[in-house]
Amino acid sequence: MKNPLFAAVFYLTGSCFLTAQVKNVLLLGDSHLKGYFGEYSQRELYETGKYNILSVAIRGVGLLSFTISLQNTCCGYKVRMTCAGDSIKKDVPYIERTDKASDGLFLKQFGSRLTTILKT
Repeated sequence: MKNPLFAAVFYLTGSCFLTAQVKNVLLLGDSHLKGYFGEYSQRELYETGKYNILSVAIRGVGLLSFTISLQNTCCGYKVRMTCAGDSIKKDVPYIERTDKASDGLFLKQFGSRLTTILKT
């Protein structure tokens, strides 16, 4: 898959994000979304059964981490994904996370770009 947008759509198709009957929600946030507040917020939206939800939370690095590229240069991140109709037993599932600085870019299936996520 040479086209990053196609790869991102393919990745999310397997999960749920192209289902016409359910609305897709993208949550972007900082350390509050990464922690308990993010867990609580996503669970509350999920439990309505009306939304597929992708949340992207970056701790402590500010707006530039979202507008330039998805980078983890400081304090960690967490990406959660839930699909309407999924069964969540305990915690909201995450697809990527770390609690410290890493090699930088994450969500590489989207080319580490917020614009690609929004297009998808």
